[in-house]
Amino acid sequence: MVDSHPAISLTSMWIQNLFELNSQSVVPTKKDYTMATVKEVLTLSQSAAGVTPVPFLQEAIGVALKIIQVCEVR
Repeated sequence: MVDSHPAISLTSMWIQNLFELNSQSVVPTKKDYTMATVKEVLTLSQSAAGVTPVPFLQEAIGVALKIIQVCEVR
């Protein structure tokens, strides 16, 4: 019986794990896309709020972003 080279064995294990990961990959849902969009819009709004004369707008948007981050369940 001939033993295979350790590097070849590790490479074949890596390829097998890669195929297993691809078969178990998760497709983002509509909710995931929506949440990502909302976070991006709020982040943009927070940047724009820095130049508007509305008191505490930037801070309120920051709080909203933190609430979204806390509520995300993964």
